[in-house]
Amino acid sequence: MIPMRGIAGVVLVAALAPSAVADPTADVAYAEGQQLYTAGRYIDAAQKFESAYALNQDPAYLFNVAQSYRFGNSCEKAANAYRLFLPTVVGASARAKIQSHIDQMDVCAREQATIAEKPTPPPVLVAEKLASPIEKPTPPPVHHTPWLAITSIGIGVAGVAVGVVGEVKLRSIADDREGLCDHCVWADVEKKATQLDDRGKRWQAVSLTGFVVGGVGIGGGIALWLLSGRSAEQPPVALIPTSGGAMAVGAFHF
Repeated sequence: MIPMRGIAGVVLVAALAPSAVADPTADVAYAEGQQLYTAGRYIDAAQKFESAYALNQDPAYLFNVAQSYRFGNSCEKAANAYRLFLPTVVGASARAKIQSHIDQMDVCAREQATIAEKPTPPPVLVAEKLASPIEKPTPPPVHHTPWLAITSIGIGVAGVAVGVVGEVKLRSIADDREGLCDHCVWADVEKKATQLDDRGKRWQAVSLTGFVVGGVGIGGGIALWLLSGRSAEQPPVALIPTSGGAMAVGAFHF
């Protein structure tokens, strides 16, 4: 992978404002950021590029910051970095490209915020009744809490959430993969494309598995919930011996 700063210069030809006087400390932070980026540690690389920009306000560092956060799937920070970089860009096509990145990262950030803010169901509190020594034993309740159904539905919801996260990851990876075509001057574009394709396959498997588990869990949980609406004396499912083995018979009310 060629240095990110070099990428900024190639993609946005003559689109940057004049750089400030070079700072040796900034160069050190920049070099460390390059190494981390090459190793795939994008968030760490972005922080190093931010340190370099704090020491030397070269707009190219901002582009490096934005790219690193984008590949690191930190959408909100990537969008903010692109916004800071945009005023330094000249040329309609270059500005349109950066604005496209901003729009994509804003959508991704909203999706991530929606997933993060999904409320957690409150725990079920069971009040314990203290029996008096002279009190007759309380008969068992007619209906039991369908814990198996609740557990199955919970697993299903978690599976769907994993599937949604997988879809978000796949969108981000697809955008990154599509964006490689705009940077065909990269010496290692084929290597980066292979890495993104491999990540896409893994997240596609995760997403599919999540949705399958989610569908089975929720569907099975609903069925168990309906079947559990029986009295303690009448089991929801009965096994009847047959000549070929056994047959399960269930009954429930709506």
